[in-house]
Amino acid sequence: LINNNIHGNEWEGTDASLDVLEELAFSTEADVLEILDRHVLAFVVTMNPDGRVAGTRGNHNGFDMNRDFVTVSQPEVRAVRDQVVRYSPLTMLDMHGYVWPTLIEPTTGPHGDNYEYDLYIPKALRNGLAMEARVIGDVGADLAAWAGETGPGGTIPGNVTWPTPPQSLIPFRDLDEGWDDWPPIFTPMYGMYHGSIGHTIEIPLGRPNNDSRWTPELRERRADINTRVGIAAIEANIDYATENQEDLLANQLEWFRRGVDGESARPIDDPLSLDLACCESNEQANANTFLQEYPRAYVVPVGSGQRDDAAAARLVQFMIDNDVVVHRAWRPFSLNGQNVAAGSYVVDMHQSKRGLANMLLEVGRDVTQEFNTMYDISAWSHGYLWGATVNRLAQGSLDARALRPVTTASPTGSVAPGNLRTYGLVATSIAAIQAVNFLLDNGVAVSRTPDGTFAVPGSARPLVREAADTFGVAFTNLPPAQSRGATPVSKLRVGVSAPFDEVFALKRMGFDLTAVTHTGFNDGSYQFGDFDAFFVSTTAFNPLNLNAAQQAAFGDWLADGGTVVGRGGGGTTFNTRAGLLDATFALGRSDANGIVAVENDPASPITSRSLPSSFVTAPRYFTSVGAGVRVDQRLEDGAFFLAGHWVGQEAAAGQAVVVSGQARGANVTLFGTEPLYRTHPEGLYEQVANALWWKG
Repeated sequence: LINNNIHGNEWEGTDASLDVLEELAFSTEADVLEILDRHVLAFVVTMNPDGRVAGTRGNHNGFDMNRDFVTVSQPEVRAVRDQVVRYSPLTMLDMHGYVWPTLIEPTTGPHGDNYEYDLYIPKALRNGLAMEARVIGDVGADLAAWAGETGPGGTIPGNVTWPTPPQSLIPFRDLDEGWDDWPPIFTPMYGMYHGSIGHTIEIPLGRPNNDSRWTPELRERRADINTRVGIAAIEANIDYATENQEDLLANQLEWFRRGVDGESARPIDDPLSLDLACCESNEQANANTFLQEYPRAYVVPVGSGQRDDAAAARLVQFMIDNDVVVHRAWRPFSLNGQNVAAGSYVVDMHQSKRGLANMLLEVGRDVTQEFNTMYDISAWSHGYLWGATVNRLAQGSLDARALRPVTTASPTGSVAPGNLRTYGLVATSIAAIQAVNFLLDNGVAVSRTPDGTFAVPGSARPLVREAADTFGVAFTNLPPAQSRGATPVSKLRVGVSAPFDEVFALKRMGFDLTAVTHTGFNDGSYQFGDFDAFFVSTTAFNPLNLNAAQQAAFGDWLADGGTVVGRGGGGTTFNTRAGLLDATFALGRSDANGIVAVENDPASPITSRSLPSSFVTAPRYFTSVGAGVRVDQRLEDGAFFLAGHWVGQEAAAGQAVVVSGQARGANVTLFGTEPLYRTHPEGLYEQVANALWWKG
């Protein structure tokens, strides 16, 4: 599988693939016909057509799709994911740019701890060396001449001096750290969970169409060199796969057999890999791996014992879509003394893609002490961040007679029987939030009780039934005593000053959004009366830059009970500039990120039903709050950091990360966590929705 142009402004992989495809389609050479006879060659000519036309890294929605393969929020990513699942390709290239003098993976550590890395690295290193030799043989002289005339013109990682003509950069061999395969967010790293020998290829000469320094002739020359580098890498990969087809297939089958048989992970024992792994001076050399200890099974309960059935169904379906085998218990059974109820979903970890299942469900690990630098995020977890209860069963024997395979998650929507006066809905999943907004869109008089339950009049039963069927949520009978004190909920008009991922998440929840800036208020593009709430996480909306009339209008809007939700640096800056909550915050390192254990205030309208875990990146935490400011959520005191990379994490133990209160008449909530980050932590969405709906 050859994937191209996932970043829209990295063009030449597409051009290289089109040249290779033309050769494959029209050649009569015996070796080409043999390749076609022995292989399926799948090409994604451009994964990002919108970004290619616009000359942007992201797609139309703004997403860097090479950070989305563990979340799969974008349609282009779903399309490519489905092809990886379809083929489980033996090799996989993802064509990028621009790193001088051509970067060819495998990577530095830390290596993903759910791969069979001892099976991956011997093949990946040899394939990488073969691609390097072809690039140097075919294009090396032109690269050397270019560098001699004009300089490299591409990013050079680290303080590395390269010979002329340049060798390529193979991070496993040449770098200490900083170009790792730890997170599964990248295309080839995701492919590796399907047994693929995956490589990112970074062609060398930076963005010829985006750099005004180059004349048209030099741009054409740069693009030609880059395209020929791409052709050399693709052809070398195909040749390596052809020459080693049986060995690669046996290697992949061994990868899958270990999973089915439940065998332990193994260290690297390949002499060439051990010999070439960088670096002898590094105690955590690139040949070191974390040896995963897999559980016997994961159980996703249904009904009793499950936090949210809709979130559980969403998680189960996601696993199935990613080729994880899931069973369902048709009768209760016991696993190593633990009871598994009938109806529970069971992920038997004796399966071919156990690494993929474990990557999705396990929390991960803290790699702070082992590595100084990480390329991107260091933690993710559907089991901890998607809102469903997932139980890890470490050992024991499964009763296969009690299990039946499932190909789709069972429906979870339901409506309490009878002609009820009031229905109740608990919104602890994105599905329930969507259902509430659906009802509001259709004019239903929804209200919210003091404990956060949504009360829906029985007269709306047809729409209640439609919402239950559409979103898979459960409407229960809400007794009159529980509905006392409920306050009306209106369809919110939300002004947003936020990045694309948070806007995308808020739209998914069903909120009506308008992007706002102080300039837009000043020039009359919109008025404060157009909005019920603001979600602010960037500084594009600066209240200090409002003109006098809009300053007064903003003050009136606040005094009239407006709602402000701030997240991260932009949110706390807005809070300070607007003179809202009295809260002092401290900063974690900008490169810190991970999954944290939290304590939620059981009386909070924001977090009372929230998960005991959350996600942070470039974290902010509140060291003190003034009178009338509630601490809705704080980090656990002690060892709160569950997985990721955070130097200096100890200083944040026990500190507040979500606070709220009323200020200048407004309802204000501030998040130091990242509840919408890249749309991944779906189980945290409810906190943002609660903050938008909350009226003090």
